[in-house]
Amino acid sequence: MRKALLLFAFTFIFCPATFPQINIDIDSLTVAAEQGQANAQYRLGECYDKGLEVACDKKKALEWLTKAAEQGLADAQNYLGACYFEGTCVEENKMKAVEWFRKAADQGLAAGQYNLGKCYLYGIGIIPDVKKGFEYFLLAAKHGLADAQHEVAVCFYKGMGTTINRPLAVEWLIKASEQGNVDAQLTLATFYFNGEGVTADPTKAVGWWIKAAEAGSAEAQFDLGTSLLTGTGVDANKEKALVWFTKAAEGGWAQAQYNLGACYALGDGIQEDKKKAALWFRMAAEQDMPEAQYQAALCYYYGDGVETDKAQAYYWLNKAIDNGLAKAKDFWNEHELSKSSK
Repeated sequence: MRKALLLFAFTFIFCPATFPQINIDIDSLTVAAEQGQANAQYRLGECYDKGLEVACDKKKALEWLTKAAEQGLADAQNYLGACYFEGTCVEENKMKAVEWFRKAADQGLAAGQYNLGKCYLYGIGIIPDVKKGFEYFLLAAKHGLADAQHEVAVCFYKGMGTTINRPLAVEWLIKASEQGNVDAQLTLATFYFNGEGVTADPTKAVGWWIKAAEAGSAEAQFDLGTSLLTGTGVDANKEKALVWFTKAAEGGWAQAQYNLGACYALGDGIQEDKKKAALWFRMAAEQDMPEAQYQAALCYYYGDGVETDKAQAYYWLNKAIDNGLAKAKDFWNEHELSKSSK
């Protein structure tokens, strides 16, 4: 069974209503902003911040964003809060960030509610209060914000700021997943795979892994590849499995890098290529994967796919040994490497 891992995503929503980046008439926008139109001030501030149709100027960006925020425009208040939070356009000030997030949240802006919930959850710029964090997440989730729906699911799953309620966690995961939230899709797939909070359904699990994989999630790409390799929830297809393993490996997923290395080493479903095998073993080894460290060591020791390099072999064997891999220690002892490595 694959373990479900529900984590809060440490992200803040900077600008929920980014304006189109084409056909921006800066002159007309400036005139409207100077006439006091809050939306124009907000839009002009974003243009200066991002260099849209005008030279990037953080000072002017702050000036116009502040004018719009002080007029009560919720989007501008949230944007300004994010500027203070991240230290863009202005010196970082988490307390001021909270002030502006709260103003936006009080007006019902989902992004502001979500950001304020994050601040309460982590105690950033404010005294931590998990219950209030959950309450603001829920407000934003009810407005349809996918990121907030995912956080609400995490809260219900873990009992953070509310009582544990797995069925409700699943309901919110589904809502977030249907809007394309990759973290929610990954977790929902695992729930369906394991039958956690829902009836086990490997086919539905694969369906959600496909969506997350196509969105670029290396983890989902690996899980999808594994399902295709084993024929779990989908017809087995080694060729397609290798395609997804390759995508996951290129995306930095260590287990996929190791699996791909093994396929190249054995010529399993793909043309044997010792050099590519050694490359992928090394990449996974660098992510502190013991089995990959052992395989990388063997490549260097025997010169498989790389030039023989005993120093590198000893280095990776020691890494694997330090990580508790028994067969790495056995290899070391059997070949009396304590003597030859000196």
